[in-house]
Amino acid sequence: MFNFSEFEHFTTIIDGPTGSGKTHRMLSSLTPDKQWLLVTPRLTECLRFCDCDEETGKELPENQKLHPNVKVVQPDRAKGVRNKTAHLIELLKAGGNVAITHALYDNLKDAADKHLLANIHVIIDEVVDPIDVRRGVSADVLNKQLIGHDYAIIDPVTQQLRPTNKWDMLVETRRNRKTGEQELVNGFHPDLYKLASRGKLLKHSDSLFMVATPPEVLLGGKSLTIMTFKSEGSYLLRYLKGLSKAFPKARPHVVKVHSDEFIRRATELVTAEYMNVTHCGSLGYEGQEKMTKAQQATMGIAIRNYRQRKWYSKIPAEQTAVVCAKSKWEFDGFSAQGEKKVFPTAMSKETRLFKGGTFISAKTRAVNKYDHLTHMFFCYDLHANPTVMDFLGCRSKEFDDDFALAECIQTVWRLAQRRYSNPEPVTVVFASKRMFDLFTAWQRSLSENDGNQTDEFEVLEAA
Repeated sequence: MFNFSEFEHFTTIIDGPTGSGKTHRMLSSLTPDKQWLLVTPRLTECLRFCDCDEETGKELPENQKLHPNVKVVQPDRAKGVRNKTAHLIELLKAGGNVAITHALYDNLKDAADKHLLANIHVIIDEVVDPIDVRRGVSADVLNKQLIGHDYAIIDPVTQQLRPTNKWDMLVETRRNRKTGEQELVNGFHPDLYKLASRGKLLKHSDSLFMVATPPEVLLGGKSLTIMTFKSEGSYLLRYLKGLSKAFPKARPHVVKVHSDEFIRRATELVTAEYMNVTHCGSLGYEGQEKMTKAQQATMGIAIRNYRQRKWYSKIPAEQTAVVCAKSKWEFDGFSAQGEKKVFPTAMSKETRLFKGGTFISAKTRAVNKYDHLTHMFFCYDLHANPTVMDFLGCRSKEFDDDFALAECIQTVWRLAQRRYSNPEPVTVVFASKRMFDLFTAWQRSLSENDGNQTDEFEVLEAA
């Protein structure tokens, strides 16, 4: 079992505007006297962390490297080991600096249990939500079958659901010939066992929660630095504060980064507009899932009419994005020839944007692929999960609004205003009055900076 109190540890959150250069400054600040583990959402960003060209993968010339004195590499399945995780552990044992994706980092519980992260400084860029409800697990399965029959126990400190030897004995595995990974092929609730054995299941009341990154991994390094924006609206900050009650090293030190250029772009280059579609029903996720075809079509017609009447169709589809539930934009099917194909929904068909326009998920962040777009229809009323808020002890309108605004800004900041060399004005049309009010109130507040922020930061300020 991992002993949280065995190592000195500090947790820092660098809270700065998206596109303000946090990642660039982080990479420039790496020093050769420490061992680094850099975690990012995308493989292409790993190449950047390794001072390689994101398109070709080739190493950059010495004069273009951000950290010429620090060699950073990626784990590779083709290095004589059976998978990337095994190669990552080899690199860490050898004292190497490594860049990996969130998915690989989340699977390092065994390495953390063996104290392999103890001397490593971990930096996580653009962290995703660390926790969500594990749906489809009833209170009966949880309390009577698993816990009631001694297949699992609840850790009294971390609230993790841990398998017992009785559950371990029921599991059968085999090695996948292609990936080399061990796969569960039989057992009692194998999907839950896989998550529980990796420390990813937490129990609260009769609900079961899934964490992306187990606490052993988050707190297993020499230091933990997380770079994000508007952390007050994130599950992560609340999760770390909850962990800090038992493990003081998890208590986050938040460094707010000020950016005059970000404020200028947010207030001068982003125009927010409102499109009234109250007759289409709720725009929350569940509300969109329940939309009738008639309501979907009405929403699509509203978008089409807005483009024609407000913009006089001067804005080409190729510069326009739509944010909504994916199931309301497209669905999978088969063509007459039996080939797999994506088809438009009643909504996307009516927008006349299905072919030329761009669908963007409301959870989109940390990508530059949409910076050619100048117009967006934001058809979502974002809300934090009430059950998760209860678990984290932050159920309130204030947190719900902070969460919605943080997610919204991350998505909106994928457009053309984020470009460094030639930013363009963008227009965001909100179909939710609540989201419109939150966004415009935030824009107004930016010019009322209280002066308690900084435009510089040390990545390891708390380390």
